[in-house]
Amino acid sequence: MNNLGVLFPGQGTQRPGMGRAWQGSDGWALVGDMSEWTGVGLAWLLLEADARELRRTDRAQLAVFAVGVLAHAEAGELGLLRGAVAYAG
Repeated sequence: MNNLGVLFPGQGTQRPGMGRAWQGSDGWALVGDMSEWTGVGLAWLLLEADARELRRTDRAQLAVFAVGVLAHAEAGELGLLRGAVAYAG
């Protein structure tokens, strides 16, 4: 793959349990770092928060950002970010 476009979605894409797919990934360790930096328990937010909690803008934006970071880390681990990469979102 020579060229790749990466689109990071925004608020409105958050869903309860949205971090489950990433929980077993190597990048999941980043959740602890991001929690420390933000002062928010992101593991709880990504795994256990309900739809009502995730409607809060402060929680929604953190959850969407955190999943974007996890997806980017996984793409890097898989070697998908070699060559020309364009980012949007």
